[in-house]
Amino acid sequence: MSTRRPRKGRRRPRKRRVPRAIAPVGAPALKYFDFISDSSASTTMLTFKLTSIPQAFIQSCRIADTVFVRRMDFVIILEASSNDVTNQVRYAMFNWLPGDTASVPGSADYFESPVAFGPTSPTNFEGRRNYRRILDRLVTLAGTGSAPTALSIRTFRSRVNKKFRIDFEPTTVYGFNHVYFQIYANSAISPHPSFSLRVRTWYSDTF
Repeated sequence: MSTRRPRKGRRRPRKRRVPRAIAPVGAPALKYFDFISDSSASTTMLTFKLTSIPQAFIQSCRIADTVFVRRMDFVIILEASSNDVTNQVRYAMFNWLPGDTASVPGSADYFESPVAFGPTSPTNFEGRRNYRRILDRLVTLAGTGSAPTALSIRTFRSRVNKKFRIDFEPTTVYGFNHVYFQIYANSAISPHPSFSLRVRTWYSDTF
C-alpha cells in the first residue's frame, strides 16, 4: 500500500481579487468645462481664455469661487492654407498668474516678440513671473488643397495632468491663475491656415 509523501514547503495562498475602493459619500464631484474654437492663424495673435467657468448649479459650472483643476484634455487640428505652399504655426497654452480683471496677456507677454522673431519667438524672459507654461509647439504645414502632402493636416493631442487651482473674483469669470491659449502664424495673405481647437478642463470646486 503506497503512502503519499507530504509536500515540502508551505502552500502558497491563492490571490484574491480586492475590489477598488469606492469613493466615500460626500467626495468632491468631478466636473468639466469645454472650450471650442474654429478659426484661422495669421500674423495677428489670437488669444483665448480656456477657463471662463461660470457659476451655477449644473455639471459644467462651478459652485464656489475656487476650483481645483485635475487635468486638461487638449486637441488641435491644423490645416494648411490653400494659398501658401508652406506655413509655420506657433501656439502655446499657459497659466496667467496675475488677476485678469485688470491684466490679460498681450501678444508680447508670453512670447518675446512675435513681430521680430515670427513663429520662432522665444518666450518672454523678463515677464516669466507672470506665466507658467503648459504647452508650447511650433508646427510646419506644407501643401495646398490641390497638392496635399503628409503635412497638410496635422493633429496634436495632449492630456495635461498638472494640478493647480484657479481663484475667481466672486460671482465672475475673472481671477488668478487662469489658462490662456495663444496662436499665430507667418501667413500674411488670406486664406490663412485654419485650426480647430477643443479643450476639456476637468475640475472640482471642493476638496
